[in-house]
Amino acid sequence: MKLINLSGEIRRSVKKYKLFKKIVGKQFPHFTEIRWHIKFYIIELFLENKEKISEFLREACILDLGVRNILDKEEVNALELLFDTLKPLALITKLVQSKSSLIAAYAPILFAIKDHIGSLRGKSDIEKREFDINTPLQKVERYINRIRFNYPTVGLAALFHIDGTTITDELQTDPLRELAELATR
Repeated sequence: MKLINLSGEIRRSVKKYKLFKKIVGKQFPHFTEIRWHIKFYIIELFLENKEKISEFLREACILDLGVRNILDKEEVNALELLFDTLKPLALITKLVQSKSSLIAAYAPILFAIKDHIGSLRGKSDIEKREFDINTPLQKVERYINRIRFNYPTVGLAALFHIDGTTITDELQTDPLRELAELATR
């Protein structure tokens, strides 16, 4: 994601960092791959400060700082859709965030977001924007695949979740087989 690259580019350059902090007054959160909501907060900061960030980019150009990761209009439109789509998940994440993993709680939320994005296809107000709706859909699908392949016991956790059947069906898991494998280990 180009915005993540831009935030990293700014963090790695003392001159860019100081200029960004001076103009925008804030700094992008430090990105880490395992915390999805950091991406959300980076997008949020970008969208809330578009004008100031544009000013930063103009000033960086004047100072010949060589900013490489500049987003075009289509990418900004895609970020706006992604932000609007992920906003409910970010709120829930804040509420349920703890030191332990709650993957069984996140899975149904991701499936709901996936369904919501799919339902946006063909809507006239969505068609007017210049972006590919597959971009946010692929992003959510990537998170679902991470759950599917990186958390083999998610099916077990799903058994104790209110929407466990949906989770096991969507992830194509067999909780009883996973329980047997866990028991033999």
